[in-house]
Amino acid sequence: MKNPPHIKLLLKTIKNLRELLKEEWMRDHISPLTEQLNGRELEDIDKGLKAIQRLKDAVVEKEMKQFKFHPDIEPELLKEENE
Repeated sequence: MKNPPHIKLLLKTIKNLRELLKEEWMRDHISPLTEQLNGRELEDIDKGLKAIQRLKDAVVEKEMKQFKFHPDIEPELLKEENE
């Protein structure tokens, strides 16, 4: 059974969000800036990264509850997640 276009788009969006918001990605892109910052500013950045991660997790959870995935769709989501 093929997924409808809106489900495919949702799966792709979730996958992209997870990739973009990974803490490692964020740290890699802000690391040049951190050399110029003091300890307090680094703590603030770390708190911000953790807040972004919590927000991302909440958005993904809300989307999954909202769409109540069909049993045939969930394995595909897990498969894409593991790639």
